[in-house]
Amino acid sequence: MVRTDHSTFRMATAVLAFAALTACGAATTSSIQSSTPSETKAPSASPSPEIDIAAEFAAIVGSPAFAVEAEITGSIEIGQGEGTIGGSMTSGANANHLVLEITMPGQTSQVTETILVGGKTYDREGDLWFEGSAQSSNDAFTSALGDLGSLRVAGTVERDGDQLNRLVTAGSASLDAASLGFTDPSVSEFEARVEFFATDEGTPAGLILSAAWEQDVNGERMGATMTLDYTFTSIGRPVDIAAPEEVWVKFTSEDFGYRMAYPSTWDFLHIAADGENPATDAFLAPTTIGPVVKEINVYHYPDLEAGIVPNAWFRESGLLLEEAWGTSLETSEAIEVNGIAAQLFTLHGTSFDGHATYFQEVALFDGSVAWDIDWYSGPGTEMADRELLLTMLSTFRPAP
Repeated sequence: MVRTDHSTFRMATAVLAFAALTACGAATTSSIQSSTPSETKAPSASPSPEIDIAAEFAAIVGSPAFAVEAEITGSIEIGQGEGTIGGSMTSGANANHLVLEITMPGQTSQVTETILVGGKTYDREGDLWFEGSAQSSNDAFTSALGDLGSLRVAGTVERDGDQLNRLVTAGSASLDAASLGFTDPSVSEFEARVEFFATDEGTPAGLILSAAWEQDVNGERMGATMTLDYTFTSIGRPVDIAAPEEVWVKFTSEDFGYRMAYPSTWDFLHIAADGENPATDAFLAPTTIGPVVKEINVYHYPDLEAGIVPNAWFRESGLLLEEAWGTSLETSEAIEVNGIAAQLFTLHGTSFDGHATYFQEVALFDGSVAWDIDWYSGPGTEMADRELLLTMLSTFRPAP
C-alpha cells in the first residue's frame, strides 16, 4: 500500500483467570476437604444460656452498619500444581475492597484487586482500573453472607490461640461458580462451602471458604481446589472505600483490527474517509488550557505490499513526518508494543491552523498490517504526554 502522510490534517475473579493460564500436569479430581484449623470439639459450655451465638452472629453481619477488615490466606491446587493465596479485604455499607495475590511455583505472582462502591465494580489490571460489567460484588465474603438463616453452632475450634465457635449452615452455603466470579464456561462439577467463626458473644471472627471444580486448562481437563481463610482484624470500625480516581475504558476497533484502552474522561469518534483524508479513530481528551486539545488519531494499513520490512516502513514514516511538518525529527526510538515492532517519533512544529504543537507518532508494523498512532498536544507537558501515550500503548493488541 502507498501511504500518504496525514499527521498535519488531523490512549478486574482473579483465581479463575490465573488458573486458565496455568498448566500443571495430569488432571486430578478433588473433593472438598474439611478446612477446620484444628480438631472440632463439643460446643463450649462457657456462653450464657441466654446467648444464641448463631443468631447474634447473623444479626451483627446482617446489619446495614456492619463493617469488617480481614487478612486472607489460602491455597489453590490445579492438577498437580499447588500455589498460595494472600491478600486483604475491607467491607462495609454496600462497599467492598478486595486484594488477592496468587503465587504458583516457578511463575510470577498475579495480583488482582476489585472495588465495589456505589453499585459499581472496578477491576484493577496492572496499573489501570476498569469498570466491571457486574453491578454487584463477586467477592467470596459477600456471597457467603447470603445464606445465614440456617446457621448453627457445630463445635469449637482454636484459631490463632483463641477458642472460637464454629458455625455452619444446614447443608452448605448457597455458593455457585458465578457468585464467586468464575466466568470460564468450561468450569463444571463446582462445589463450595463456608464455615464461620465467632466468639461466645456471637462476634464474628472469620470464615473459611472451600471450593472444588473441574475446568479445561490448555486443552486438558483438570481438577482444582481452593481454600480462602478470612481472619477478621477489625469489626465495626468505619471503613472508607472510594472508587478509583481514574478509570479506563477498553475499546475494540473491528474496522481497524486492534484493541486499546483509554481514560474514561476522553471521548471516542470514528471519522470516515473522505476525498483527502483516510478513515481515522480519534480519541479526544477533555478541553485543556491552550489552543491545542490533546488528541490521538489511529490509522490502519491492512494490505501492505509483499516484501516490505519493518525498518523500511519506519524510515518512510520518519521521512513523511519531516516533509509534512517542515522540520526535523527530535527523536526516533525503536520500541516494542506487546510483541509488535514499533518506532516512536517526536517533534515540535506548527499545525496547519498555526498552533505550536507537540507531536508524537508510533508506527507499528505487524507483518502485513500496520498502524500509525498520532498524538497531538500543546507544548509544556511533554513528559506527562509521553507517559500517557506509553500507558495507552501498553494496552494495544491486534484484534481479529
